[in-house]
Amino acid sequence: MVDALIPLIQITLQEYRIFPDERNLEKLNTLINKMMTVSEEGNSIRLKIHSLLLKTKLEFAKGEFIKVEEKLEKAESLAIEYNVEELKQKVLEEKSYYSGELMKMKQMINSNSTIVKRFEHLELEEYVKAVKSLL
Repeated sequence: MVDALIPLIQITLQEYRIFPDERNLEKLNTLINKMMTVSEEGNSIRLKIHSLLLKTKLEFAKGEFIKVEEKLEKAESLAIEYNVEELKQKVLEEKSYYSGELMKMKQMINSNSTIVKRFEHLELEEYVKAVKSLL
């Protein structure tokens, strides 16, 4: 069951990025909360860290950047505390990714780009990333 949750959440997250409506948001919250519950019931640190990383992606899509940082810090502290090396590396990669994305957003805001060009640029990058993740 859990093995199916992660890809399902990732697909639903892509759907939310394309169609950011309340229904998709509720679906995502339900799925991620289910995953968190399973991780706590099974006392699975790995699953909890994965859940936090997925929650981070949702918070980023919603524009909740402070929550992104909080979730990443929590995931990193768990990975360090329980010495889960591969997930510690994954958290560091995610931190680097979000830092880069925020930097791009700041650069676009500070440039004289029109709002339309800013959205086109962001949507194109998201589309390319989504396609790459499916390959």
